Amino acid sequence: IYKQKTYPIHNMDKVSYALGLNIGRNLLDAGITDINTQDFLLAMKTILAKEDQKMTNVEAQQVLNEFFADLQ
Repeated sequence: IYKQKTYPIHNMDKVSYALGLNIGRNLLDAGITDINTQDFLLAMKTILAKEDQKMTNVEAQQVLNEFFADLQ
């Protein structure tokens, strides 16, 4: 039987988990049902750590525009 994990005592753990739920729901609402979570998390870590991105913001927007155009 699957036992639901009780969620953490530390407030930032709760906030982080809630943000993940929110982003996940938004992805599903946008029609995205399958992503490479490793690359997704790497991009999140890169932005939060203010490190150099592997693509520019313009390139990223182009990739997303093409992806969403293909979804329609």
